[in-house]
Amino acid sequence: MDTRNPLFEKSFPDWKKNLWGALRAFVAGFISSLAIQLLSINGDSITDANWWIKIVLYGSLVGGIVGLGKFLRDLYPESKVLARLPI
Repeated sequence: MDTRNPLFEKSFPDWKKNLWGALRAFVAGFISSLAIQLLSINGDSITDANWWIKIVLYGSLVGGIVGLGKFLRDLYPESKVLARLPI
């Protein structure tokens, strides 16, 4: 166990752990949607603001779903249904 990481401390708040997990999921969703958009160039310009907004929205959708799953799992730790969710 890493003792330097505050996420492993017992006194660290759960909401901060969930927020950190959602941020990590947002970054992963942002990078993957950016890579997909760059690989499938369809005439859209990367200088267009709508192009970037679409990528940020995909990343925030992924981060929100993962963050909600982590929050619900921590809120109801004895739920068998929430424990089996893939998010």
